[in-house]
Amino acid sequence: MEPRFEIDPNPYENDSDPAFATPFFRRFIRHRAATPLHLSEDIARDYPFPTFYADVAYGLGLFGCSYAAAEGMVTAGLGHEVRPVGVWGGRGLLGVALYDYHKVEGMAPYSEIAVALPVTYRQWWSMLPLLPLVPGLDGGTGSFVIDMPMTSKENQIRGNRIWGLPKTTRRVDIEVRTSEIAGTAYGDDNAPYLEIVLPRRGRTRTSTTESWVFTRLDDTLLRSRSVLHGAFRTWAQLRRQRDATDGGSAHGRLRIGQGAGSAQLRELQISSEPFLVKTGLNISSIFDLPDRRLASPVR
Repeated sequence: MEPRFEIDPNPYENDSDPAFATPFFRRFIRHRAATPLHLSEDIARDYPFPTFYADVAYGLGLFGCSYAAAEGMVTAGLGHEVRPVGVWGGRGLLGVALYDYHKVEGMAPYSEIAVALPVTYRQWWSMLPLLPLVPGLDGGTGSFVIDMPMTSKENQIRGNRIWGLPKTTRRVDIEVRTSEIAGTAYGDDNAPYLEIVLPRRGRTRTSTTESWVFTRLDDTLLRSRSVLHGAFRTWAQLRRQRDATDGGSAHGRLRIGQGAGSAQLRELQISSEPFLVKTGLNISSIFDLPDRRLASPVR
């Protein structure tokens, strides 16, 4: 999907869409931010929260990466109270998630890729395999997004100013195929810097997964709740992973290019093949305002 830099002065009217009236969405109490968000000098929006997403095409690949590099990024971004999750022999975890949002309440559809490091907050341990797929909220586990290319300038502004997410407006292509879902993010030079293919295989199970996203905004550590619900297929391969420069295999693959935006990802020495994949179509999800009960200074 090509990036959309223009912001419509008129709100996107779709709040009466029955897709947002399902039992999943009805469980959430709606609220609004203290003040409208100014998208430009002339345009301000008063969004309802949590944000509702319906008919989402979703894919998540979990990869190995350098723990030392992940630790440096987490400490620089979130402070010393947050630690990346490690798994084996100096390796950490990294998740790459694809979101093709076909319906967003109050906004036009857009596509997004989130590259995130699983983290723990104020925990003495940081070794927990498959952390991002463990359901339940304990407040001390979640993810730290290090790169988030997406196709909507309006949503970039929301992400930057409300949550402190590193969203950038770029071309992002997400394609659902018969046996796989694929995503490509392009840099400012219009060259692909991240390409991922995830197999759609495994037993289908309906589930609800809740997690925290940790961010830094104005030198304050925040966490925000994310919830996904739908029929997911999960598949794992437990064998040694190769470096992302190898190009991957039919088991799923990740390729980090040389274009603009790739330097940080290459530093992480990410495996080229995922050891766990989760995919789903027609997924429902929400993302809420930051939990101000945490709101602690970054140290």
